[in-house]
Amino acid sequence: MMQAFELGTAVLAQSDQDAAIAAGILGLGVAIIVASLLVGLIISGIIIWLVWDAFRVLPASAQKLPANLLWIGLVPCIGIIMQLVMAILVPLSFKDAFAARGRTDVGDCGLVFGICFAAGMLGSFLPFLGFVFAIGALVCLVLLIVKLRQLKALWQSMGSAPSAPTWG
Repeated sequence: MMQAFELGTAVLAQSDQDAAIAAGILGLGVAIIVASLLVGLIISGIIIWLVWDAFRVLPASAQKLPANLLWIGLVPCIGIIMQLVMAILVPLSFKDAFAARGRTDVGDCGLVFGICFAAGMLGSFLPFLGFVFAIGALVCLVLLIVKLRQLKALWQSMGSAPSAPTWG
């Protein structure tokens, strides 16, 4: 009887040790996932801030969507859609704003980069080729941000918009 008791306590001690190891591995996995999500959120915040900072120099009448709406890009799941919309509407807003001021020499204002970023983001969900599309989307995103920052500097160098003539 005593042997069975010792065998039972030895098995329980071993299973407690295995349970502790399993809990430690699970805890490490959860910590890695949470850390990855936080890093992704920080990177998304930096990207959105860079675009928002360039976009907010345009007058509200020229913006296709309010500049502060870009921060919806930080919301999980909905943020992906907002970033795709942002990549297309922000360059269109710059293009229309420059056209309203008579500047047609700015080209497409990064619209091609925005469309390629959106296509690459959608393609990144494909099973085997997703990595290639994701790298392409990242390159297009960097080019888009650089273009938007250049457009911001150009817009600011043009000064304020001419006011409408007043009579009387």
